[in-house]
Amino acid sequence: MEVTNVRITKNESILKNTKLKGIASIIIDGSIAINNIGIIEGKKGVFLNFPSRKNRRGEYLNVAFPINNEAREKIENAVMSVYNNKKE
Repeated sequence: MEVTNVRITKNESILKNTKLKGIASIIIDGSIAINNIGIIEGKKGVFLNFPSRKNRRGEYLNVAFPINNEAREKIENAVMSVYNNKKE
């Protein structure tokens, strides 16, 4: 699995006083797109919040997410690399 494209949207005026620092969209192996990955500033640093939806009972269910640590690390590294380059 390879992350072949990362696009990050940051609107400083909207995100100024929030923990949300940006929204990432990625393409995996040139074939699968995952949109709306939140880049969140937490107490222990920046982390990714994968897309989810709220069901009728008010619970959030994951829509797309990595199912193993290797995939998670590849996605995190690709997104954070672009995010850090865009910050500078």
